[in-house]
Amino acid sequence: LEKISHSQQTIYESSDPGDEAHPLIMSPPSVFVTRVPQESMESLHKRLERSRQMQTVLRAFEARDRNLLEDNLWRVSFWSCASVLVMLCVAFTQVYTVRRLFDDKRRVYT
Repeated sequence: LEKISHSQQTIYESSDPGDEAHPLIMSPPSVFVTRVPQESMESLHKRLERSRQMQTVLRAFEARDRNLLEDNLWRVSFWSCASVLVMLCVAFTQVYTVRRLFDDKRRVYT
């Protein structure tokens, strides 16, 4: 009789086919235990390791892209503010110039 614990469920598996004293006891949901060949486990391990490596590479790309994005955001914000300041200076200069054109302080005698 072999005792196997899986996800907090205990399964008693009889190794003797004629032993009916301890049938296979499972609590819902049913869990079936299978024996996996060593090659399959190694293949699964290699695939998991490859997935971990790929996730590490993708995290590195994501971090690089995020840093680039933040740097670009700072540059765009800085130059946008600089452009707004230049436009405001030009607008005030134009208003001042136009008002001086029509501001005549000389007296005209007619």
